[in-house]
Amino acid sequence: MYNQELFDNTTLIADATSILFNCANLAAVGLEIKGTWSATLLFEYTIDGAVWHSMQDLITKLTQATANGSFVFDVSAYKAIRVRCHPYTSGTPNIFFYGKSTPTTLGINNENVVPGTPVNAVAATVTLTSDNTDVADGDTVTIGSTVYRFKNTIAQVNDIHRTGTADTTLTNLVNAINGAGTAGTDYFTGTPVNPDVSAGAVSSHATVLTAKTKGAAANSLASTETSAHLSFNHATLTGGVDGTPANAGTLYYDSSYIYTTPVANTISGANWLRFGPGASF
Repeated sequence: MYNQELFDNTTLIADATSILFNCANLAAVGLEIKGTWSATLLFEYTIDGAVWHSMQDLITKLTQATANGSFVFDVSAYKAIRVRCHPYTSGTPNIFFYGKSTPTTLGINNENVVPGTPVNAVAATVTLTSDNTDVADGDTVTIGSTVYRFKNTIAQVNDIHRTGTADTTLTNLVNAINGAGTAGTDYFTGTPVNPDVSAGAVSSHATVLTAKTKGAAANSLASTETSAHLSFNHATLTGGVDGTPANAGTLYYDSSYIYTTPVANTISGANWLRFGPGASF
């Protein structure tokens, strides 16, 4: 059922060099790029073995890479594919190919039927809690790369108005993160909406921060404070889970359910639907 060929390339270190993967009789090819390098890697295919054309990844829709990553290509109509380096600056990109023939699972000749259990992406979160005593003038909260400063008199971008009442001051922080409330009163005018998280309404002297982009990447977002009266439950956001990437209409199955996604799903997507077993007929 499967054909596999693996390359660990160490010679793709000059402009216009390429590495080729023969894909006759294959349905799909996975590509992984690793290493430390600076270049543009072009994805190309050939039908006749002579003329090469630009090729698009099924998930990201990219036709080239400038950083490490994983990519999937429909190669059912191609003779070969290649990764071509142009332009090249430095380093050694390591190229791994994995070729897969069309599976016949469930008697269906379709590469979009896959055994397994797909996962919807989950957003990372963290909780900031007050002890119901207001912060001190000059205390800070850091979320990702954004530092918020609590001040009796707000004077610069990301300054949060300290009111003397813990929940009101915490609400001012929530408003700054979300771009809500009254700029110039709750927080300094010109403070941008936080690019990484949204903040929930203050409840029981706490707010829950939720990553705007679902997936595991947000688990690395910092969440720290310098106040004796505030505490995060974790030093970073936690609980983020990558979704299973797939094309629209892909089917997965396990012993309990059949799964499908009506639109293309990415690692930050949550489009998977599942169907339980029906009655015998």
